[in-house]
Amino acid sequence: MYLSKDQLSDVFRYNIVTSIDICIVKNKKILLGKRRNNPAKDFYFVPGGRIVKEETIDNALNRIIKVETGISTLRKKNKKINFLGVFEHFYEENFLGNKEFSSHYIVLAYLLDANSLSRINRDIFMNQHSDLIWYDITRKEMDINIHEYSTIYINQITKILK
Repeated sequence: MYLSKDQLSDVFRYNIVTSIDICIVKNKKILLGKRRNNPAKDFYFVPGGRIVKEETIDNALNRIIKVETGISTLRKKNKKINFLGVFEHFYEENFLGNKEFSSHYIVLAYLLDANSLSRINRDIFMNQHSDLIWYDITRKEMDINIHEYSTIYINQITKILK
């Protein structure tokens, strides 16, 4: 079920939103995009999106991967994708870009091994982002504007890949 802007505004104003973030890793590099939209606009962030009502987590995961990257449908049982954990994200602003009300997300984060997958469709990815990079997670210092929540994922993935 998709909502109008006004309906979605009410959801964000009064509720916690459940979403999925996908940490796509290939050769110890993570896919990051510079966000065009709020919250976290102009920060580098992993691809993701909210789960819509009446959508299973599995279907949301597949939809978000396809809509954000163009990668064909996967299944959670596929060994290439693993659950990283549950996270909470708090933003002072909302998707409208104002501070009239804050945003609170419960995020289900997944790690997707992209070493054997088809290429990211850059045109599809750029619908939501103004830049696409494969960021080397072994770097000692983060020298670009990576959002703190994506930094948490990167630190966790670095430990997993050791």
